[in-house]
Amino acid sequence: MDERPVESSVEWVFREERGRLLATLVRRFGDLDLAEDVTSEAIEAALEHWPVEGVPDRPGAWLLTTATMAQRIVRAKKKIRQARIPFRVPGADELPERLPGVLQVIYSIFTEGHAASSGARLQRLDRAEEAIRLARILRRLLASEREVAGLLALMLLVHARREARTGPGGEIVLLDEQDRDHWDQSMIEEGGDLVLVALTGGPPGPYGVQAAIAALHDEAADVASTD
Repeated sequence: MDERPVESSVEWVFREERGRLLATLVRRFGDLDLAEDVTSEAIEAALEHWPVEGVPDRPGAWLLTTATMAQRIVRAKKKIRQARIPFRVPGADELPERLPGVLQVIYSIFTEGHAASSGARLQRLDRAEEAIRLARILRRLLASEREVAGLLALMLLVHARREARTGPGGEIVLLDEQDRDHWDQSMIEEGGDLVLVALTGGPPGPYGVQAAIAALHDEAADVASTD
């Protein structure tokens, strides 16, 4: 990681990298407005993450990668604005069709927190915890949906191991080598209760099945006794 203070590094990025990044994005997208929007999004992300995670060794590459992800959101917003698509609460008859997509988005947020695609740290606990928070809201709103319970159970059972997943240097510690005394037992108990909900009342969905597997790992005393 770059050893320069974050403030001076960000100032350097604005001075040295912003123009290069903008030119690259204009060539890639063929749209100046879009390139400017995602450049701003990337800089904003740097201001949020670098003070916590440190400045990357290659700030320009970090910004470019962040801007390949931000352009999807910016384009979606632009499409919504141009098409005048209204924001509204979906009707009850629309929920079954929309729910799988919502669950996938929440799980994608959690996955990014569980194993970050960028940055110096393996885990971004704020992302994982935000996904769990969203799943709890969904669970309150759709208490009868078993796959909502399954997704929340899965995330809780996986997140329960967070403190044992990395070593002193931030390196990953595989499941077989983790100190189970550091696992969050309250999360394991809550996740186990939700697994029962997800598996009761008919064939289980994919989140319920994955949660059941995670529960077997979490509830075992050691690797040898895992069912």
